[in-house]
Amino acid sequence: MTARPVPLFDLGAQHAEIETQVSEAVARVMARQDFVRGPEVEGFEKLLADYCGAGHGVACGSGTDALLLSLMAEGIGPGDRVICPAFSFFSTASVVKRLGAEIVFADLDPKTLCVGAEQVESALGRDGPAAALIAVHLFGASAPMDELLDLSRKDGMTLIEDAAQAIDARDDSGQPVGTRGDYGCFSFYPTKNLGAYGDGGIILTNDPERSERLRRLRDHGEGPAGEHPLLGINSRLDGMQAAILSVKLRHLPRWTNLRQTHAATYNKCLDDLGAGVGAGRFEALDLPVRRPLSPVAPARHVYHHYVVRVPAEHRDSLRTYLTAAQIGTGLYYPVPLHLQPSLAGQGAPLKLPVAEAAAKECLALPVHPSLSTEQVHYVVDEIRSYFAG
Repeated sequence: MTARPVPLFDLGAQHAEIETQVSEAVARVMARQDFVRGPEVEGFEKLLADYCGAGHGVACGSGTDALLLSLMAEGIGPGDRVICPAFSFFSTASVVKRLGAEIVFADLDPKTLCVGAEQVESALGRDGPAAALIAVHLFGASAPMDELLDLSRKDGMTLIEDAAQAIDARDDSGQPVGTRGDYGCFSFYPTKNLGAYGDGGIILTNDPERSERLRRLRDHGEGPAGEHPLLGINSRLDGMQAAILSVKLRHLPRWTNLRQTHAATYNKCLDDLGAGVGAGRFEALDLPVRRPLSPVAPARHVYHHYVVRVPAEHRDSLRTYLTAAQIGTGLYYPVPLHLQPSLAGQGAPLKLPVAEAAAKECLALPVHPSLSTEQVHYVVDEIRSYFAG
């Protein structure tokens, strides 16, 4: 019999697997009392930067703060424009508004739900030049970095990679995400592929001057001799979380492989039932579901979320049906950013049809490493049963 329930995340199973190693790491921090700064944080910054192939890692309090600090390091503020995708977690855009800059929302490539050069150029043509571009590697798949790098350099925009959901992913050139833009921002929220036992984040950069500026900004802008030449914030990763993350980083390649294996099983099951791929209409499909695109090598998808698209009129009722079958699901994201009350501009709402359609059709299915193959088959069987009536 299939093990139930099938949760969207299973942090308890993951902790049981590494409990002894985590306990030893926590005890080490307790013994040394290195709760803030210290060798655990410095060691983890180097471990992750080396793992991703970046020159420098600057740990901070959250993925949101990683984005905020990157913008602050560039002096982004009132009078500046920053391009953001309209389909992402709230903080991708809220950090821009918090600094008093103008958010320029871009629609998405309908196939990938990431922003590409075409969508950025459309936003630039609509609203004018921008100081920075935030490229989101959505759900664990890379945005098209080659074309975004070319465009950002041509137009003089700072390129910030929001890789909160995509640690261990590779871009279209086979490079680790978060290492080719000016800043790469990661989140260690507990449910992330590499999650802390609390909040945490890190910024990767290959520029030593940017690295030094970030280190000051995360610590109240403090310089030598107690001076504060910069107006910073208080955003530090604590030693306990750094020690735990150092343990978990050793397991990340295996966990990534398990996520990819589960995704491949979903893909085959859905393909066999006549589902579609990517974006498009549903009417001609035997099963009115569209699975995510498979990456083309050397790109690598790490499946932070396995997100299918279903007809908007079925999305919420399918979710209710799966909940009754003890299957966890998630909505990422039911309200696109350009329609969020606290982010929307003045006047008539901006029309971004791809983001608006995605918000009504996307549904995340369980893909965490602790799943069994039988549970994946059970999820697909219940989706088939729902549409069979």
